[in-house]
Amino acid sequence: MAERVKLTFLDIQTNEELLLPVTPSSYEIDHGINSEKISLTELGDIFLPGKRYMMTISLECLFPAQDYSFNNEGTNTDPYFYVKKFEGWCDSQRILRFMISGTNINTTCFIESINFTEKDGTGDVYATLKIAQYRILKAITNQVSTNTGNNQ
Repeated sequence: MAERVKLTFLDIQTNEELLLPVTPSSYEIDHGINSEKISLTELGDIFLPGKRYMMTISLECLFPAQDYSFNNEGTNTDPYFYVKKFEGWCDSQRILRFMISGTNINTTCFIESINFTEKDGTGDVYATLKIAQYRILKAITNQVSTNTGNNQ
């Protein structure tokens, strides 16, 4: 039997790891480049390729209120535990690491939004997470010479 794919978030600041309680049946990742359209009178429209834009990810999640056989190990059966965690990460603009086992997805990100609902009377919470890739910016410093050129 193949090992179940695991989707994990790691809070970079606290080193807290959160495994989604149920592996989603699918996920959607948007990866591409920016482009610019230029309109030239004699030639018409020309598209120029640009640099890669930051990936966005959409996840449809189940936060279970029961101990189902398909729950991942260690699942908390209080679905609002997960809702509160993702709301907190979203509200605090926390930078996370997001990983999908068995793929090359291992990136810094933040939670852009969480939308959740209960819909079948089980107490289970169905949530949509919008995740935006984050690029860690590093300041570039320039060394300024104090040499005036008047060396003797």
